[in-house]
Amino acid sequence: MDKEYTLGIDIDGTVTDPFTFIPHLNQYFNKSFKLEDITTYDITKIYGITEEDYEKWHSKYGAYVYQTAPLAKDAKKVLLDLQKNYRLIYITARSEEYREPTMKWFEINQIPFDRVVMTGNAFKCEQVIKYQIDLFLEDHYDAARTMGEKLHIPILLFDTPYNQGLLPNNVIRIRSWKEAKRIIDQYAQNKRLRINP
Repeated sequence: MDKEYTLGIDIDGTVTDPFTFIPHLNQYFNKSFKLEDITTYDITKIYGITEEDYEKWHSKYGAYVYQTAPLAKDAKKVLLDLQKNYRLIYITARSEEYREPTMKWFEINQIPFDRVVMTGNAFKCEQVIKYQIDLFLEDHYDAARTMGEKLHIPILLFDTPYNQGLLPNNVIRIRSWKEAKRIIDQYAQNKRLRINP
């Protein structure tokens, strides 16, 4: 198969371990939360802190966390396999100021990519359209739901305690990168058959 399909891929909580931020936040704010305790994206509610407290922490430690984030299980192996047949475009809510530690992370972990797009927010529909994404991998509930409602492409949502809720039919909850790979290949094959009977 040549690279006729383009995958859109979120980074944090998708390629990186969803637990990445928690030990750093726990240490700084003197808490002991586990991943299952994180049931919302709003860290200020979980930790009982202000937005200003969080921003202060993030400006001090965000670059370090981004550059040292551990990979989700099987992510690298699957991505190395996927890059043989698909274009890989990462579309992240990280802001452009974090490009250097982000690209360093790609280099250190030897993660394949065709492009890395930094939006500065969780909503990615414009970029999905711009880069002609065929299928998107995400962990953010609102982002996945919005893409599912506005775009006619499959969205694979990595299941976590913080992204529960009802989803559009084209948003598929998955539990591993191996499962993602099976669905992606099946989708590409079916789409290929429909286009070229």
